[in-house]
Amino acid sequence: MNIKYRYLLGGFMGDYIGSIYEFNNFHDIHFPIFTLDSHFTDDSFMTCAVMDSLTYIFNLYGTLELDEVNVNEATLKEVYQKALIENFRKWYRNHPNGDYGLLFEYWLEEGNIEDTTGDSYGNGALMRVSPCAYISSRLSTCLQYARWTTEVSHDNPISYTAVDCYISMLHYAHTEYSWDTEKTLNQLLTIFNQFYPNCKFQSIEQLRQTTEHEPTCQATMPLIIPCLFSCKKVPRKEFKKTYMYGLRTAISIGGDSDTIGTIIGCLLAHIYPMPIRLSSRLEAEMDFDMMRTIDAFSDVLNKKTK
Repeated sequence: MNIKYRYLLGGFMGDYIGSIYEFNNFHDIHFPIFTLDSHFTDDSFMTCAVMDSLTYIFNLYGTLELDEVNVNEATLKEVYQKALIENFRKWYRNHPNGDYGLLFEYWLEEGNIEDTTGDSYGNGALMRVSPCAYISSRLSTCLQYARWTTEVSHDNPISYTAVDCYISMLHYAHTEYSWDTEKTLNQLLTIFNQFYPNCKFQSIEQLRQTTEHEPTCQATMPLIIPCLFSCKKVPRKEFKKTYMYGLRTAISIGGDSDTIGTIIGCLLAHIYPMPIRLSSRLEAEMDFDMMRTIDAFSDVLNKKTK
């Protein structure tokens, strides 16, 4: 994998490490990260489905920019969402042991992909949508694809607010990378507050005592900022350890550990370097389909920047 796009593995890392702690929470950062029971879940497989769909649109039209494709926006949306639903179901069929939520699994098994929608406000809207943040330097383009991605199964204002916030944070972290991590964290907080101005944050210790397995957008979003800001505790001389410290902290608060790991892992990968040793170890756990999808999407990102 091109090291330039190693950040794409951030969410996969969080999902894989958090997978065994979702229903067996471990409220400390000192836990095994690669075990015989660790596995990828629906968070990773549905992320791959989004990558495949975005790659399909790029290959079909030669661009992902809304004002550059040779069809109107309504047609683009229809083509993208049809491909998206087909890819969701393809990844589900090929990877059925992904710890899918019962309602989402029922939705995936629906026979007719036409006129199919759902109004969920589950955090599944968040765990798969990260690829949309990287496809353009224009935030508006990224938000539109994220909206279309969310709409097919999470057509709910709660989900839209959460996804818009998350994509806005990811897009900033992706496009405005800076070694000044203090500045980056403060700007991410500013973006978050624009969407959730009345959110009251708890400390990591408080979260470990109060976080329950509630896989909803409104329960998941307030966890992001405390986990990111916990990384400020890591001494500058140990900067290379910060990514894993932040990820371990996120998983240690409990609750829906794999999805929390996925969401936080994506953001952390843009702020702090992911150790190559760990990313290589993760790649070794991926099957051919996952690596093919990530490599193809990396090619799209590489071509769009030329």
